[in-house]
Amino acid sequence: MSFGASPKVQQIYTTYFRERLTEDDIDDADFFDDLESKTTFNIDLGASWQVQEHWNLAISARNLISHSLDTNMQLGERATFEVKPEYKIGTAYSTNWYTLAADIDLNSRSYFKQQSYKTQYARLGAEADLWKWAQLRAGYMHSMTSYSEDVFTAGIGFRPYGVFGFDISGQFGNDDNYGVSAQLTLVI
Repeated sequence: MSFGASPKVQQIYTTYFRERLTEDDIDDADFFDDLESKTTFNIDLGASWQVQEHWNLAISARNLISHSLDTNMQLGERATFEVKPEYKIGTAYSTNWYTLAADIDLNSRSYFKQQSYKTQYARLGAEADLWKWAQLRAGYMHSMTSYSEDVFTAGIGFRPYGVFGFDISGQFGNDDNYGVSAQLTLVI
């Protein structure tokens, strides 16, 4: 059994912008004129249990200390961004050549106090590891709420000699739900 804790400092930024914009107005709009910010402390906890040689079970708790931050006033309205605890349980089967993983959010995540929008997902993922140099990844996130759609993910990674690494990944779903991320890693 393994346990972990990750104390962290969170920098939270909010802005509330509500205005009708034409295509010409977008270039002139300054979305961050009235940016609100807050620096807080938080902590994540996790536990992992090796059931068999290649099979692990885990549970995690993120953002155990709740925080909120009011946005700026816009057209007589204000919103409150909330950071609340998130709990997940997951499992993974991992060998030298591949990893299969699944996890599920045990609670839904809301973002603004004034809105009913929430997300909660069940996830499946796979990674093929080619000689510890290159990784190919694919995943699927099933939405458990009516507020968000299912999402597909894919990515590649390069880690020659285990010292330097580069990862790029993307996600896509319905209703123009797209995202891309890139990460550089250097192990000293």
